[in-house]
Amino acid sequence: MADQLRDDVRAALAMSDAELAEAQQAQQLAEASTSLDADTLAALAISETDVWHHTVDVADANSLQELATDYKSGARADLFMAKLNDLRRLYERMHRVRGDGNCFYRALWVGWMQRLLSLPDARAREAVWRTRVPDVCAACRKGVPAWRRAEFDELGKHCVRATRALLEGGGGADGERRLLEAARDAEASARLLQWLRLVTSAHMRQRREQYAPHIEGRSLDDFCDSEVEAMGVEADEPQVQALASALGLRVRVEYLNAQSVPWSERCGPHRHVVCGAAAAGKAKSRPLLAACLLFRPGHYDVLLPTDWNAAALDDDAADNPRFVAPLPAQLDAAAICPACAEQRLVACELCAAAVCARPGCARR
Repeated sequence: MADQLRDDVRAALAMSDAELAEAQQAQQLAEASTSLDADTLAALAISETDVWHHTVDVADANSLQELATDYKSGARADLFMAKLNDLRRLYERMHRVRGDGNCFYRALWVGWMQRLLSLPDARAREAVWRTRVPDVCAACRKGVPAWRRAEFDELGKHCVRATRALLEGGGGADGERRLLEAARDAEASARLLQWLRLVTSAHMRQRREQYAPHIEGRSLDDFCDSEVEAMGVEADEPQVQALASALGLRVRVEYLNAQSVPWSERCGPHRHVVCGAAAAGKAKSRPLLAACLLFRPGHYDVLLPTDWNAAALDDDAADNPRFVAPLPAQLDAAAICPACAEQRLVACELCAAAVCARPGCARR
C-alpha cells in the first residue's frame, strides 16, 4: 500500500518527501483507527497518532507507568489510572509495538523470544530452533493451502535460521539488543510474521469443529484467507488461541479497557485470558508461561513481568475477572466547604466529588 501511495500520489501531486511521509502516515492511521473503539478514544481523549504511530516496529522497553500519559487527560482518566496501577503489581516494563495490523503476531514473537532470552538454560533456547519450529512446520503443513506449501516450507526454514541466530548468543543486554534489531528488520521480520500467520491459519483449518462456530457470516476458509493469512489484518481471540496452541505455548493477555461498574466510573473489572497449550491444566503439567501481552481495543503490546515466577502471574484462573478499586481522589488541602465555610472537604472515592466531613453540614 505504501508503494502504491508513493507512486500514485507523488506522480499526481509532485509531493516532497516530507509531504509524502505525512500522507502515508495519514493513510495508515485511517486504516488502523477503524478498529479502535470510538468510545474508548473519546474516554482517553488521545489522538489516533498517540495510539497507533511509532517510529519503529518495536520500541525500547519502558516503564509501564509511561502509559499513564496516554490516559491522564481522558474523560475516564481515574478508571485507567486505577487499572494501570493494578497491572503494575505484576508488570514493570513494556515494549510498545507498531499498530499496523500485525501487532499481535509481532508482539507474540517478541514476547516469546524475550522470555527465552531470560531463561538460564541454554538447552531450552536451543530446543526452539532445533525441534519446536520444525515440529510446528510438520504438524501444520497439511493445513496450509496447497498452493502456499512451498512458500510455507521456505518461511519455516527462515524462522529456524532467524531464531537460531537470535537465541544462540544468549540473553542479557546483548540479547535484548539483538532482539530489537531483528524485530526492526522490516524484510526479515515480515517473513517471520507471514510464517506465524500461516501457522495460525493451518491450525484453525485443521480444527474446524473448534474454530468454525466462532466465525460469523462466512466460511472458515474464507475467514482464514482474508483475516488470518493476509498481512496487515488484526487478530481476535480465536487467532490468539490458535497460534498459542499451534506453537505449544501459554500466553497471557491482559485486557485494558474502559469497562467500569454501574455505580462508579472510577473503578471496574479487569480481565485476563491465558491461551494455548494446557492453559487450564494442572500447574505441574503446564508449560512455562511464554509471553505476556497487553490488549487495548484494536492493539497489542508486549508486557515484561517483574517476576516470571510470581504465583499470581502463573495462576491461570484465579480471581478473573478481578475488581480494581478506585485510587484515592485528590482535593486541594486548603479547599473551603461552600456550605459551612470550614476546611473539612474530602473527596468521595466513588465519584471524586467534594463532600464535607463536618457533622450536620448540608454538603456532607
